[in-house]
Amino acid sequence: MIRNTLRPALAAAAFLALTASGAAPSFGFRLIQNTTIGRVSAGNLVTCTDPGGFTHWANSNINWFLNTAGQGAGKATALQNALASWTNVASADHTLTYAGTTAAGWATDGQNTVLWANGNGCTGSCLALTALVLQAGQVIVETDITFNAAYAWQTNGTDYDTEAVATHELGHTLGIHHTELTSTPQPTMAAIYFGNGGRTLEADDIAALQCAQSRYPFSARQGMTWAKVSHESVYGTDKVGCAGCNPYVGDTSCSSALPILCIAPDGAPTPSGITTDFYNGWIGGNIGLTPAVQGTQLTSIAAANARCQGFFGSGWQMAEFHHPLGAWYWSSRGNINNASRFWVYINDQPANCWN
Repeated sequence: MIRNTLRPALAAAAFLALTASGAAPSFGFRLIQNTTIGRVSAGNLVTCTDPGGFTHWANSNINWFLNTAGQGAGKATALQNALASWTNVASADHTLTYAGTTAAGWATDGQNTVLWANGNGCTGSCLALTALVLQAGQVIVETDITFNAAYAWQTNGTDYDTEAVATHELGHTLGIHHTELTSTPQPTMAAIYFGNGGRTLEADDIAALQCAQSRYPFSARQGMTWAKVSHESVYGTDKVGCAGCNPYVGDTSCSSALPILCIAPDGAPTPSGITTDFYNGWIGGNIGLTPAVQGTQLTSIAAANARCQGFFGSGWQMAEFHHPLGAWYWSSRGNINNASRFWVYINDQPANCWN
């Protein structure tokens, strides 16, 4: 299980206890298996070849935010070092990026957050706990790490070492469970805290991530994009639409960086001069474009909405193909840049960068 991943005591909790089975294997890494859809902090230990599969990411770029409240202050460098340890694994394309600070907490909100708190399911001898948000197929779309604020967390290599524990927990966020290897040097993914030695990935840790990518290689995923069709200066409205899009499987590589089309709907009536029909709708409200964002960073509709709200404010959301009264093309108030296409969401087809 992911719960109680690290303990200062010299024995793992009973539900994480390892069973002796003779000589230690050359590789003892295990992956997290959990077919639940939603937020979880537990899972079965399975091998890379288990027929039931295991939790994994569908996109290679994973952004992380640090909540600097409480003991989170002064921990940015330790977190960045931990992120770099996994990013630098050879023959694995996972890129873990430090994206800055946040006030977000232990919640399913489309953002990957590291924070310090009392509670969140991590109390007593639990040092830190990871939560995964899973979609069908054991696909990880979001994850958070909570450190137990009851302990004093250090960045100078003494106990309890922030970087070592962050490196361990980040392994869980990548779908890696506790190793069954008991030889030395100890892998970072050992179940029991063993000091700042956990900062450095060992061969067993590296093989775990390489296995995950081998089993679930990143595909050339595509997302749906729309374009601006026209602007009506009399009404101050833009017409946007499919214009060659593919709403069934996407049309643009998710490695591309494009703006997100955002909207703040308000239910305003259709202007008298704008004609609507089955293919052309009216969406009351205002539209706008965010700065360009790589499609692989849009890990869920919640993550996309968060970007709209972060740029425009409360009430904004990613524009959707099937907005009420919308169609293959629709109009709304605004005058957006028409220099490029932009990301748009569809709610009933696998044409988004996250599905």
